[in-house]
Amino acid sequence: MKRNRGSKGFTIAEVVVSLAVIAIVSLAATSVILSGIRIQKNTRDKFYAVNLCENAVELFQAAVDDAVSKNTAGAEKVFETLQSNMKDLLGLDPKPEAGALSASALLDENWEQTESGAEEAYRCFLALQEEEKKLTFTVEVTAADGSELYAMSYVSLTGGAM
Repeated sequence: MKRNRGSKGFTIAEVVVSLAVIAIVSLAATSVILSGIRIQKNTRDKFYAVNLCENAVELFQAAVDDAVSKNTAGAEKVFETLQSNMKDLLGLDPKPEAGALSASALLDENWEQTESGAEEAYRCFLALQEEEKKLTFTVEVTAADGSELYAMSYVSLTGGAM
């Protein structure tokens, strides 16, 4: 196909090639942006999970100190104090699980507690085990798909007070 020397504009082939280049560059840019958003969400989730675990461990330490200072016996009292402190200080009210010193709270995508029937995004699980003069506190935060975001255990030697 010959082009007239005086005509202005682009051939159809030039337009198609330029559109293809623009499409490829746009797809690459979109992929990079979506990856960045996914990484940001994962980082945010990890940050909140770590923060929640650290706060729960601090509340556990305070509950143990309270039990030791009041000379109250047993892991049950420590766990009761821990649940109360979590409600007052973190806004979480973990529900006890049957037959053990454990509880869990369901959290929505904004990391606020939600009811069990609602669509949860995260689960915070607390467990307390007592062995002789040692209390082991475990807190885990998992995503709705079951993947673990963060877990932390803390052991407290309670001496003779418990």
